[in-house]
Amino acid sequence: MTRKELIDNLAAALGHFPLAIRDLSDRSTIGTGGPAVVATARNEADLINFIRHHAREGLVFAVLGWASNVLVPDRGLSVPVLTLGGDLISVSVRGTRLRAWGGATARAVLGAAATAGLSGLEMMAGIPGTVGGAAMGNAGSKNLGLANLVEELELITPAGEKAVLSKGELNPVYRSLNLPPELAGSVVSSVTLELTPSDEEQVRAEIRSVLGGRKGSQPVGRSLGSVFKNPPGIAAGKLMHLCGLRGKTIGGAAISEMHANFIMNVGGATSTDVTTLAAYAREAVFRHHEVTLVPEIKIWDETGLDVGLP
Repeated sequence: MTRKELIDNLAAALGHFPLAIRDLSDRSTIGTGGPAVVATARNEADLINFIRHHAREGLVFAVLGWASNVLVPDRGLSVPVLTLGGDLISVSVRGTRLRAWGGATARAVLGAAATAGLSGLEMMAGIPGTVGGAAMGNAGSKNLGLANLVEELELITPAGEKAVLSKGELNPVYRSLNLPPELAGSVVSSVTLELTPSDEEQVRAEIRSVLGGRKGSQPVGRSLGSVFKNPPGIAAGKLMHLCGLRGKTIGGAAISEMHANFIMNVGGATSTDVTTLAAYAREAVFRHHEVTLVPEIKIWDETGLDVGLP
């Protein structure tokens, strides 16, 4: 089925649902990846309708925020990509609780918390992407992940049903929300965070401090952030540095001179360049240190399945 035919079929099934063929390299923070049919849910009803349609028909789709840790294949996707817009990017604050819909950017959420004089999210400063993706990946600092602040999590299951998890029902691990198997593949519709009362200027000062720390230790440019998870007891970037990998290039992709766990698009990189370079680095680390690095980024095939490194 061509992408045009896919749009026609979705339009017939879903009615007035925003659909377009877009180049996903424009959405990706590393600037690689090919085209896909993008469907934008504007509210929770849209979200449920889209997911239920695909469940009924036994069809596959992919969910994408701002592709800040997802590597999209150069040939693009053969399945539709669901993104969130409209009401699903809003943020509200009531007392010490902040509710963010899944499509809200981490930057918008952090800004709303600072304006309300609420502390706890400062470790998110400089982290791109959406709150839904950040929650699923338990994004944050070395010692604190977003899941630690979650009071309530609302999901739409693969069957198109709503599920609500309280803080006590979550079991997050390093860089993963670690949902139970029956909820695997769910989409985050909203997250409610419990934050700490503070002063706006104090929160913004801490945000500036975190951003300054990142600026001093992380490269500026097009990347997907940390490529590999840190193995126990040592940083992945340290292992890569000890292998002499800083500055190594394949095509338009390069391992950062500043931080070896970052692969940068230094000009005209393809997703294939990135995966080839990441695989090269993983093999070098295993050869020198007998440690197998695990990707932190998601490496998609054309159906949106995370297939890892070759």
